[in-house]
Amino acid sequence: MRFFKMRNVILPTCLMAILLAGSTVVVDAQTTIRPGDKIQLTVFNHPDLSSEMTVTSSGEVRVPIAGDIAVEGLSQSAATSRIQAAFAPYLLHPSVDLRVIAQGQSVFFTGSLVGVVPYQPGETLQSAMGALRGTVNSSPAGSTSFSNVDLRTVRIAHSTTTSSAIDLESLQRSGDSGPRLEAGDVVLLKAKPVRVDVRGNLANPTTVYVYAGDTLAQAVAQTGPFSATTSLVSIGLQRKGQNSVVSSADSVFRAPAQDGDIVTLQPAPRVSVLGMVEKSGDATLQTNPTLLNALYEAGGPNRFADLGHIQVSHQGVTRVYNVSRLTHGDLSQNAEIHDGDVVFVPEGHKIDFGTFVNTLNALGSIKYLGGI
Repeated sequence: MRFFKMRNVILPTCLMAILLAGSTVVVDAQTTIRPGDKIQLTVFNHPDLSSEMTVTSSGEVRVPIAGDIAVEGLSQSAATSRIQAAFAPYLLHPSVDLRVIAQGQSVFFTGSLVGVVPYQPGETLQSAMGALRGTVNSSPAGSTSFSNVDLRTVRIAHSTTTSSAIDLESLQRSGDSGPRLEAGDVVLLKAKPVRVDVRGNLANPTTVYVYAGDTLAQAVAQTGPFSATTSLVSIGLQRKGQNSVVSSADSVFRAPAQDGDIVTLQPAPRVSVLGMVEKSGDATLQTNPTLLNALYEAGGPNRFADLGHIQVSHQGVTRVYNVSRLTHGDLSQNAEIHDGDVVFVPEGHKIDFGTFVNTLNALGSIKYLGGI
């Protein structure tokens, strides 16, 4: 046998030939296939069907005309037989060869959240999850939310074995970095058990997942804070086929969400408040769609306002209200206001609106959500 000498290392000719042949290295035939592995598939007499492919995080390869085929955990020979059988309906006497030419150097995530992060030596479950969170946070709007993942039941698939459920939240609280990972490991994630659909007055209607016991308010909060145009007192709730309207202050909103809840956020009424008020113009009534709250959102009547003849125009019909009678308990004068209504405060006697509202609060005759 001839030998080559390189930097004081003597190599046999056959090994030297392998080194010079290129960077592709054929993996031991007994090695099981795992996600991230690169595979060379040769379909004899059909070069158009031959190609290199990478095993996905779900353990499959996409084979031309045969479709997605599960190969994770199989030996190369077993995977070859499976793919060859998949070609049988399309080819006459198919003959294929499959070789793993490179093993994956990534950690894969599948289930409720799918992703791939580069494997780093010493990688732990916590560090890999942190890397995944970074890729999710940089994803386009509308992509799956990391907050939907059930971090209490994370599992790791390694080769042909799968770990028991790992409570990642407990590990985080204790400062534990979690189990070590290896290149090619698959982290199995599932969604939290309670699904809530949130629709209506928000940029992107979405589905969120929360833990059992989490409140409806916590579920809605995953979509972001209420916008300034969303009603806080007229929120649609569909639960088990029954429809109701709730307020963000109601007990049901602070009680546990139920799987399948549908929450519809309604736009708050927008009205015009004109005349003798501090801020004449449009006002949004998020908290309480009443005449008194409309006046508050407009900065209150000025000192020349006539509280006894306030006009409210609704769909072409105008009614006059005397809000000063509220101090005598006449709640009918605090009219309900609807989207598009126009409130006009005429000029009249000099008043102090702050003193007027404080009198109402002292009497306890009205719940004034706007507050002064």
